[in-house]
Amino acid sequence: MRSTKIQYLSAIDIWMIHFVLLSTLDMGQDLSVKFLRDLDLLESAANLPRQPYYESLFVKAAALFRSLVKNHPFLDGNKRTGLLAVKIFLLDNRYRITCSDDDIVAFTLAVAKGEVRDLEEIAHWLEHCTEQCPRYSRSSLRQAMNDIRKDLS
Repeated sequence: MRSTKIQYLSAIDIWMIHFVLLSTLDMGQDLSVKFLRDLDLLESAANLPRQPYYESLFVKAAALFRSLVKNHPFLDGNKRTGLLAVKIFLLDNRYRITCSDDDIVAFTLAVAKGEVRDLEEIAHWLEHCTEQCPRYSRSSLRQAMNDIRKDLS
């Protein structure tokens, strides 16, 4: 069996996801909410999945998701950005989240409120709510954003 190299998101990727997400949703917010609150927290979240002690793809995804949702690197939109970033991370690695929009929102809020903290539990949820799919290319990010925007509206 051939080993597949994991594709990671950089801090810049996540920052762009955040900016495009809030710009796309146009929720009547001023531009200042699209700004970064803490660059160190963003870089930490982006680098967390690369750590060798996170072995499986889904634990890596869980670490990224929890870090973005809980540590608030942005002034606003941390839950939405965390959800979109983990969806794109999984899409880049040939998995698509398939659970209902209500389940996605409820789970994201549970993580944000600290009701779900354990990485293994988050990883388990992600793994059981995904299916394999073709890899999205970065050039098809707009399509992925449109697909995911439906989940968030």
